[in-house]
Amino acid sequence: HRGDRSHGRRFLCCPRRATSRCARGRPRQMEPGETLCIIEAMKVLNEVTAEADGEVLEICVADGDLVEFGSCLMRIG
Repeated sequence: HRGDRSHGRRFLCCPRRATSRCARGRPRQMEPGETLCIIEAMKVLNEVTAEADGEVLEICVADGDLVEFGSCLMRIG
């Protein structure tokens, strides 16, 4: 899902109301197509993938958190 931009920072936002199932715990490099986290919506697991090279700067949700459409999942750079 495309990240929103705010003051030069990018945020990976949740594409639907769901539960975070696999938030990774530390900042790291990412590559296009890499799975960054998994969200569960209506008993279906959905992978949220990177669209470009970059770095996960901050994980904004914990495993099991209920996240709303548009909520920030990760801050990326």
